[in-house]
Amino acid sequence: MSQKTKKERERWDIIVAEDNDDHALLIQMALERAAGIPVDVRRARNGEEAVKLLEESPPDLPPAIGSEDAWDGRTRGTGAGKGR
Repeated sequence: MSQKTKKERERWDIIVAEDNDDHALLIQMALERAAGIPVDVRRARNGEEAVKLLEESPPDLPPAIGSEDAWDGRTRGTGAGKGR
């Protein structure tokens, strides 16, 4: 019989930096499904707001940081997708 060494988490506290409401909701739903528990989302609409939220209180999961340019639907600076 094994004993639990850590208290099971009942909720995750995360920060989502996303300016599109639909995308933010999809992220939250995907995280809840993957975690199997509710996710408390603190929403930031840009990086500056996300930094403020991080300074107020660190989330349970570290944020994933990407460049907006890298996600604008085009490839930039990689040479990929040329000629399309």
